Amino acid sequence: MTIKELREKKASLIEELEGINNTCEERAQNGGSIALTEEEAKAYSAKSTQLDAVCAALNRKMQLRANQIDNPDDKGDKGDKSEEKKDGEEEGEATAEGEERAFRDYIVECASGVSSAETRAATNMTQTANGAIIPKTIAKKVIDKVENFSDIYRRATKYHFKGEVSFPVIDTSADDVVVGYADEFVELTSHVNKFTNVTLKGYLFGALSLISRSLINNTDINLVSIVTTRMALAIRRFLEKECLTGTSDKMTGVLSSTNVVTGASSTAISLDEVIELQDTIPDEYQKNAVYIVHPKTKTALKKLKDSQGRYLLNNDVTTGFTDKILGHPVLISDQMPQIGAGNTAMFYGDPSGLYINIVEDMNVQVLREKYATM
Repeated sequence: MTIKELREKKASLIEELEGINNTCEERAQNGGSIALTEEEAKAYSAKSTQLDAVCAALNRKMQLRANQIDNPDDKGDKGDKSEEKKDGEEEGEATAEGEERAFRDYIVECASGVSSAETRAATNMTQTANGAIIPKTIAKKVIDKVENFSDIYRRATKYHFKGEVSFPVIDTSADDVVVGYADEFVELTSHVNKFTNVTLKGYLFGALSLISRSLINNTDINLVSIVTTRMALAIRRFLEKECLTGTSDKMTGVLSSTNVVTGASSTAISLDEVIELQDTIPDEYQKNAVYIVHPKTKTALKKLKDSQGRYLLNNDVTTGFTDKILGHPVLISDQMPQIGAGNTAMFYGDPSGLYINIVEDMNVQVLREKYATM
């Protein structure tokens, strides 16, 4: 049996054992005996024996697969081609599980100060000046969660260049090429485009997650899932802020744009101003354009009414408000400024025009000294 088949068999047996146990509990709740009947006890014992055998076989299979990953040249007897193909499919699963186990062990060992006697070359945490490089499968989990948590980051255009990367940008503010009617033997007036460069540099940033010893020692808790989720949430908040407002001398956010519409009031937004904002974008960039607002700004937009007291964005409130304004999606971010004097309370545009260069791989460090008293 393959690893997948053994896992499925294990899950099936556990489900059957839980079914027998649930039957006993339901009988007890109705005034009957909680003890297993003779038939139930016989079935429970048989399935428990099967479960022990399946678990043992699964552990052996996983150990053999881990050993094959450690010694890729020692392939042994491959058997027929179909079994070789199954082994190839399972190798990825074994590697992922090995990396997840290595990541968890790294956290536990650093927190306890005890080093493991065994490290596997395929899943070992490579040490760097900034800590240990997170295994690819764990890093992918973090990034996937960041993109699930942040529509803004997911829609941005991302690169993976080592070092700085520059993009040429045409500046037509001073002059632009002009096409017009011409007469024979009359010189054309020359025009020139000015080119500037936008450079994407690399900056180091980090997220710190506090993990208690009781959490580390609790075998019922998925430590890797908790750590990756907390890291992803922290990274999402940071990246959304940088993508939107940016930081001086670091990342430049989309709100630095000079293509703006200034509202008549510092405490409110009118639908006319939203229409005017939408029309500042050329038609060729409208297809994937979105609005980005703070949750409270979206609430203010939903409350807009006409002179008859009818909601402008939805005349029939019984159907609920949609997540679109003037046909385009509205993304919510608590990193957007709220409506207020001097604040840019709404962004409209195509987020794919935001370029992000991911220069370095993720690293992780476990800090014990700072939280020694906790």
